[in-house]
Amino acid sequence: MTEFEQYMSGFSLLSKEEWKTVRSRITVQELSKGTLLEKSGKVCHHYYFIQKGAVRTFSYLDTKEITIRFSFENELTTSFISFITRFPAVVSLELLEDSIIHSMSKTNLEILYQEIPKLESLAKNIFQYFIKKNHEENELLRFLPAKERLEHLLKYQPKIFDRVPHLYIASYLGITPETLSRIRVK
Repeated sequence: MTEFEQYMSGFSLLSKEEWKTVRSRITVQELSKGTLLEKSGKVCHHYYFIQKGAVRTFSYLDTKEITIRFSFENELTTSFISFITRFPAVVSLELLEDSIIHSMSKTNLEILYQEIPKLESLAKNIFQYFIKKNHEENELLRFLPAKERLEHLLKYQPKIFDRVPHLYIASYLGITPETLSRIRVK
């Protein structure tokens, strides 16, 4: 069973034959650090499962990059709203490390819905879970003081400082790199 199948099995059980059908629609790629999976202003046509690596989701406020989310191994990522609505994305997705990424296009997903009808409700549950998780994270980060935001991040991503440039972490927390350095020392 692949990492993706193990991950998905937490949401629903598919038969071996159904998994074979799903696997036939998934593309696995080894991609280099710095690769953009999706670019703001373009419609997002794929969703991604991270087998190995790290992805930063970011947007622009005027000319300033704002980091919105980090995704790591065994997580799905995409511009969920663009993927679902087919409107241009307001975010970009960038690999922070050399990565192994499993991707599926919206077209292939819709074909699978026809081939495996129960997959549609499974996908809906997965997308709702991630949208809810991201919304809760954004709400939490909006209202906590900077030190508590950092403590929360370290609780759930203890190795983040080993994998992500501090500039991006500061942006994600909504603070300057200098403030991040100061509250890390305390």
